Amino acid sequence: MFRRNILKLSVVTLVVLMAIGSTASAQTIWGVHNNGLPTQTIVRFNAATPGTLTTVGATGIASATFINSLDFNGPGNQLFLATNAVGAGFWFDVNQVTGAATNPRGSGLGADQLSDISWDYTGNRMLGLGISGVAGSGARLYSIVPATGAATLLGPITGFAPVNDGFGISLAVRPSDGRVFAHALETDRWYDINPGTLVATPLGVLPVDTNFGQGGTFDPASGTLFHAMLQTTGGNQSRLATINTTTGAPTFIAPNIGSISPGGLNQIGDIAIQIPEPASLSLLGLSGLALVRRRRA
Repeated sequence: MFRRNILKLSVVTLVVLMAIGSTASAQTIWGVHNNGLPTQTIVRFNAATPGTLTTVGATGIASATFINSLDFNGPGNQLFLATNAVGAGFWFDVNQVTGAATNPRGSGLGADQLSDISWDYTGNRMLGLGISGVAGSGARLYSIVPATGAATLLGPITGFAPVNDGFGISLAVRPSDGRVFAHALETDRWYDINPGTLVATPLGVLPVDTNFGQGGTFDPASGTLFHAMLQTTGGNQSRLATINTTTGAPTFIAPNIGSISPGGLNQIGDIAIQIPEPASLSLLGLSGLALVRRRRA
């Protein structure tokens, strides 16, 4: 009887997992559109069909102050962005209805700027990737208080290869275990970073030349790593890809993200995926528990 009940529960939860995975394949991705207009905009698009953008609205931040970080926080499911401002005034709230960026604040970065942010489910914190923008100068990991934008240095990231990459541009924290992943421009590759030691292990080199602002994020429901990759071939076009977190290999999702502007530039500075309802995350945890028990029975 015990084995039969556990098997039944496992089948039910497997169906739930399949349903969640199906939803994730059509996941809505939020992005900041740095498209050369007077002000940058917040957009949304479907992960399966990234060629069509839905404009949420203008941030009110001029293109000269580049928005290179976007993510939701866990407790309140609020949306935040960070600009390339150095030292202070880089942190903003984002209105999810209008796209407007308000309440500028932030401190504690010193001479760094945030190149990307990512919510850490395991640590219940917002992490940020700090860089100076100088070749070979490396990158540093920060913890950020969303309410105030106050940044605390956690330490330098070591192990970028073959050089100490000073253009770490994308940051994504895996929801299941808090593992940190970063993408760097000098080396054109993703890195698997130990969150305790901040030692980076290089993954495979990307097959395209990545450059300028871009970003990555994990889908909290499926665990898929998405990368809004800006490639310089063909007029600086952002393309959506999923990244294999073991090999670093990308799988591109056609077509480009949105339509290409007359000037040939279509840049998505960063992407974010809204956190699922708590019930969905609970089901994920329950499913894993049920399957483990079945194996032991």
